[in-house]
Amino acid sequence: NKKGIVVKDIGEGKGTRIGEKSQTTKERIVAAVSVGPVNVYTVRDPLMGSGEIGYANKVLGVFSENGIPILDIATGANRISVTSRHANGFERVVKKRLTEVGYNPEVAVREGKSSITVTGDSMSEVPGSLNRITGVLASQGATVRGISQPDEEKVAGIGDSPSVTLIVDTDKVNSVVKSLYEELGPASSKS
Repeated sequence: NKKGIVVKDIGEGKGTRIGEKSQTTKERIVAAVSVGPVNVYTVRDPLMGSGEIGYANKVLGVFSENGIPILDIATGANRISVTSRHANGFERVVKKRLTEVGYNPEVAVREGKSSITVTGDSMSEVPGSLNRITGVLASQGATVRGISQPDEEKVAGIGDSPSVTLIVDTDKVNSVVKSLYEELGPASSKS
C-alpha cells in the first residue's frame, strides 16, 4: 500500500503529499525547498589551480574536525565554497588551520544568505531549465550569489532527480520560492 508521506507544520493545514510519482512535467519542471539563513565560506588559493592534491579534503576536514555540518559544496578553478548554518567567526578558524598545514588561503564568509534547492525529474529533459529558473530570480530582483548543480548519474543503481542549489539574499527567499512555484511548480500548486 503506497500512500506516500505528508509534510506539514504540526497542527497546521493539510500539508504536502510526497509520493513515488513525480508531479512535474515539461512545463511545470520544479519543486523548491529553501534553507536559511546560511553562511557561505569561500576559500581561494592559487595553489588549487596548480594541481595540488588534497586541498578540498583539507578544507572539508576543518569543518569536520570542528563538528560543523555542511549543506552544500561548490568548486571552481581556484576556489571552494562551503555552505553551512554555522557562523561566529568560523572563517578565521578555517584560515588558521589551512595556514598551519602550509597553505596561503584567502577565506571570506557571506552571511545573510539562504539556500534554495530546485528539483524536478523533467529538468534533465527540458533544454533551458536553468535559464527559466534564473529568469524567475531576476523577475524578483534576486541576485544569484552561488549556484551548484550535482551530477545526476546513477551511482550503484541509485539516481537522484536533477537539482540546482541557488544561494540568494535571505530577504528575497520567500518571494523567489513563491515565484518559482507559480511559474515552474507542479500544476497542483497553481490556482
